[in-house]
Amino acid sequence: MPAHRARLERIERELQFQLWLQGERLFEGWSPEQRLAYADRCEIPDPLPSKVPSKFDGLSRRALVRLREERQRQCKFRYRTVDERLFYVEHGRFPDEVDLSRAREQNQDASELAAPRERR
Repeated sequence: MPAHRARLERIERELQFQLWLQGERLFEGWSPEQRLAYADRCEIPDPLPSKVPSKFDGLSRRALVRLREERQRQCKFRYRTVDERLFYVEHGRFPDEVDLSRAREQNQDASELAAPRERR
């Protein structure tokens, strides 16, 4: 069963990569006004712009994967719920992230309370 799971995960990653690449190529051909209309009102240009040469065409797969990973890191709010985003606005972090200031305080308090080790 683990072999099936690994294969499914590999297929899922490939599908996500292909969807990202096709989406990037599609949006690349749109004008700024068309992108704004899509972002504001989900309007898709009719007719769709014809396929234009893409900056992605000359890149190797390795470079495309790195570009996708970089863009995903830049988009920190993607796949977050509204509640998680509101939490981020209030607290400066997401609920699943460690509160570093509190962790530092707790670590400092714990180190102050700990008795020094006796040497034998």
